[in-house]
Amino acid sequence: MNVQAETLKYFYLLFGPADLLPLDQVVFNTEAHAFPRFELGKLFKTGWKRKPRDKDGGIIAERHSSSSAQEKEQVQQTSSADTGVKVVESLAGQAQTAVQSVATGVLDVAAGAATKAAGAVGDAAAAVKGPAVKAAEKVVG
Repeated sequence: MNVQAETLKYFYLLFGPADLLPLDQVVFNTEAHAFPRFELGKLFKTGWKRKPRDKDGGIIAERHSSSSAQEKEQVQQTSSADTGVKVVESLAGQAQTAVQSVATGVLDVAAGAATKAAGAVGDAAAAVKGPAVKAAEKVVG
């Protein structure tokens, strides 16, 4: 029964009035439930627009006034792509800085641990050296 309900919802959406649920403001899940669409900002637009329709729901053919409209659209797409590239480059730079900072911290900790280990080895060697020298002097002496 759920499949029939979803199918009827979709048929109503397809053949019903275009202004019932504006597709630029609503998103449907797989069960045909409508959810509000949130604006994500200039960097995350899809460029999708609902085609204009007449009062009977028929699609109105778009008129291209001149090639300047196409050129403007290409310039907007290029500037959006450039902006996206700049954002990605900025994020990559921030990530690289963070990785370098973490790596430097890890190296500092490792160097400190190595210094402490070397000091402990030196102390152990000094502790063993004294009695060993005394034992050798007894044997030789």
